[in-house]
Amino acid sequence: MYIFKDDRLLTDPELVEMRKQFEELGESCPSYHYECFPTFEAYKVYCREELAKLTESKK
Repeated sequence: MYIFKDDRLLTDPELVEMRKQFEELGESCPSYHYECFPTFEAYKVYCREELAKLTESKK
């Protein structure tokens, strides 16, 4: 089975910043699974929402 490597997971500036914020909160960034997210942007929206929830719960 061929797995497509998406460089945007490593190079997208917003995603890189969100990953740092997850680490600062002591959490890991949600994994990207092609079958769970219809687009890359949908994944970023999900990460933003999860980060907002974590940030709010840590206050």
